[in-house]
Amino acid sequence: MTSVLNSCVLFNRYVQVVENEICCENPNQDSVSVGVGDSCCGGIPFTSSGAQICCNSKYHYILIQ
Repeated sequence: MTSVLNSCVLFNRYVQVVENEICCENPNQDSVSVGVGDSCCGGIPFTSSGAQICCNSKYHYILIQ
């Protein structure tokens, strides 16, 4: 069982957040997304140290050669 470490309130909704998760709001869809990450991109959680970047609220993958 995963214990709840934190919570957030977005759009008058109480949302539980566990360790390594982040709460992101998406005002265009009146929704809240919770997931693993350290940043929000267009209302979607993502990890900024991964192989992707967020620019203008859209994901872009970094090509590593």
